Amino acid sequence: MSERKHDEKSRREAEDESRHATPAPAFYRIRDVLHITALTRPTLYRRMAAGKFPLPVHLGGRACAWATDALQAWINDPEGYREAPRSDAPMRRRPGRPRKYIVD
Repeated sequence: MSERKHDEKSRREAEDESRHATPAPAFYRIRDVLHITALTRPTLYRRMAAGKFPLPVHLGGRACAWATDALQAWINDPEGYREAPRSDAPMRRRPGRPRKYIVD
């Protein structure tokens, strides 16, 4: 009899926890990303520049955040993560002073 009450009580507790669980956010801001990954801000930016960390999504204005699925992909395999090359990325300019006139 007491075992039956115990099972019923644990089932009710599990239902209460699932009801009160908050869903994961769609985007994480930089403070959250630094807390989750335990990386410093400079290390995070170095890894983004090297393609070893996902790039943020620009939400508008000055706000940017990281998508949950992109961040989860990095968490699953931080050493093997590589950012997929983007076709819409701007061309990198050559080092040095910009030229006033382009000569063919």
